[in-house]
Amino acid sequence: MQAAEIIHFPGRYDNGQPPAQKPGRSIQVEDGYTRTANAIVDALMKAPLTSREARIVRAVERATYGWNKPSVWLAASVLSEMTGMPEGKCSETLNALIRKRVLVRLGSSRSPVKINKQIDEWDFTDQKARVTPKRKADPVCSESPQDGVTEPPQVGVTNKDRKDTNPSSLRSEGEPSASGGLDLTPTELPGAKPAASSATTYPDDFEAAWSAYPRRAGGNPKKSAFKAWAARRKQGVSAEALQAGAERYALFIRAKGDERTEFVMQGQRFFGPNAEYENDWLPPVARPAPRHDGRKGFAQPLPVGSYGTNDLEMPDWAKE
Repeated sequence: MQAAEIIHFPGRYDNGQPPAQKPGRSIQVEDGYTRTANAIVDALMKAPLTSREARIVRAVERATYGWNKPSVWLAASVLSEMTGMPEGKCSETLNALIRKRVLVRLGSSRSPVKINKQIDEWDFTDQKARVTPKRKADPVCSESPQDGVTEPPQVGVTNKDRKDTNPSSLRSEGEPSASGGLDLTPTELPGAKPAASSATTYPDDFEAAWSAYPRRAGGNPKKSAFKAWAARRKQGVSAEALQAGAERYALFIRAKGDERTEFVMQGQRFFGPNAEYENDWLPPVARPAPRHDGRKGFAQPLPVGSYGTNDLEMPDWAKE
């Protein structure tokens, strides 16, 4: 009689906590892995995602494919713990990815999200080009001879012969300048204000609502929408109510197929005093299928062949 051979298979851990690694042991697949299709991985490598967007996508990938789930609801606090980013930036980045169709949200703000497997629907047309700031040249300090004898750099050249003449150089010889002997440009004078930046910074709550708002073809000024949004906030309307209204309106527009058309309402009207954000914005109900017997109602005659053989039952047009 032969003894049975016992084979020990690797244990499975469904609680999400893999066994503790031994000291000096490298990471192995048996410790846990995420199954992601190669097509999605290749598309993410080529996608022009920012650093924050890439971290949020990996967090959603870990929470869905890492647990064999198609979708999952992730709060801002959970995303912050997974990525190390602030909760406000997590919400803003998540809404930006939903707007770019890289992620799909199945409902309102508290609905689960997932990676959009329809890669051809990913839209990066609104991606802002990154411009590397130019480095300012180091200032060149003038050197004076050590023997105490100084000479002008251009001997014998008058101001008349120079094309670009500095007004400070028009003073007479030996006359000190207004800045105490130093020829400073207006930006170098003490107390001079730097040029104002043309970029406008908006609150995170408005950025989240604007990211959830459906895209519109034609004009949709963001600045005007923010003024209307800020006016509603001063009236006591919560930021959550404004964002929830924008998400309901986005679902309504997408159900009708009107996104990126002129039929999308402008943001300044949506957040305006008419309170369009309070509407239910229920998706349109599908129409019933048309009848196949040729009749549109009870007042219409029956098709030919539906009457009996009695001539009294047949209308005049059917007797011929």
